[in-house]
Amino acid sequence: MPTSSSCVSAGRWRKPFFTIWLGQSFSLFGSMIVQFALIWWLTNTTGSARVLATASIVGLVPTIIFSPFAGALVDRWERRKVLIFADGAIAATTLSLAVLSLAGVMQPWQVYLALFLRSFFGAFHWPAMQASIPLMVPHVHLARIKGMDNALYGILRIVAPPIGALLLVWLPLPGVLMVDVVTAIIAISAVLLGRVPQPTREDAVSHVTARLMWADLRSGINYLFKSKGLTIIVMMGALVNVLVVPIFTLLPIWVTRFYNGGPFELGWIESATGLGIIAGGVLLTVWGGFKKRIYTSLYGLLGLALACILTGVVTAEQFTLAMFSVGAMGMMLTLVQGPMLAVVQDVVPPELQGRVLTILDSATSAASPIGLIIAGFLGDARTPQIWFLVAGVGFALLLLIASLSGHVRNVEDELPKA
Repeated sequence: MPTSSSCVSAGRWRKPFFTIWLGQSFSLFGSMIVQFALIWWLTNTTGSARVLATASIVGLVPTIIFSPFAGALVDRWERRKVLIFADGAIAATTLSLAVLSLAGVMQPWQVYLALFLRSFFGAFHWPAMQASIPLMVPHVHLARIKGMDNALYGILRIVAPPIGALLLVWLPLPGVLMVDVVTAIIAISAVLLGRVPQPTREDAVSHVTARLMWADLRSGINYLFKSKGLTIIVMMGALVNVLVVPIFTLLPIWVTRFYNGGPFELGWIESATGLGIIAGGVLLTVWGGFKKRIYTSLYGLLGLALACILTGVVTAEQFTLAMFSVGAMGMMLTLVQGPMLAVVQDVVPPELQGRVLTILDSATSAASPIGLIIAGFLGDARTPQIWFLVAGVGFALLLLIASLSGHVRNVEDELPKA
């Protein structure tokens, strides 16, 4: 079983890895700009909340349905080619929208289709990149790399929307969409310059059939459920999503109804969340977490529960305290999710990671619609504040269950290291 690439074992992993990582960071930035621009176009064109909800669901469907199959294929295909193809296909989809917009014939259904295709190709890109990281990075640094990823996401969460807004003022929509094409070219160039290790498989074949893909998917599911610790982590990830999605969905309603705020106050709350995510990412990058990574996630779950309860009890006169509490939620959520993913990357063999990671992603994404339904109900019932308390108690219960489970506490020792 392969354990690492030659770059990792020789200690020369930083340059090849960060070449690719920086390229992908540019691509993520371009994608967030385009996402903002398309959502704004839908809002400005239709003024319909249902249209925006539909856009969100359309973007989730490929992740929920196709991710496990994509993961099975990624485990057999050359990951370097998958990254190049996925980045190129996403850019081509955006370019098609730019052409339609330039011609003045772009319609909402075309945007839905583009969001669906971008998510579909992303279902191949994400596992190809995440499953390659343990082969490019020494395992001792996996939590730090996840911290960097989360810090980058937090920074882009803050800067991408205002930059997208400025670009929409300075450029027509087709010009803004072309940003994604340019950043995709940068990402593809970085992959061509870098090195993406490929795990060896004893059952490698030249042609992947549907029967073989199903067999690979079953083997990934069997491996996942062979470990009770990993099984519980998947369930925890899904439940965390159910509790988290309403929190961030309800933030605008919470600000306007509870604090009688406007765009300015919502901007401060969103910025506080982004800063919290950055703080959590920086902490993980510098510290790396506990030696047993799962303990970092468990302590993060405790902090998340406390931050949610604090948010649920702040008064309408304590807006500054509310900013602090939502910032703490962003930070603690990073400490929960980053090490948890690093655990999976550490214990799952490289040739199985595409399947296992996408099954995990699909399961947690499938829980998001449940959270969206809850958020809609609470928003209509005008009681968004109570959800912070409900979520806090829910996180505390998850922490109690996980802490009492020896399988979760010892998941890193339960299976041989990748």
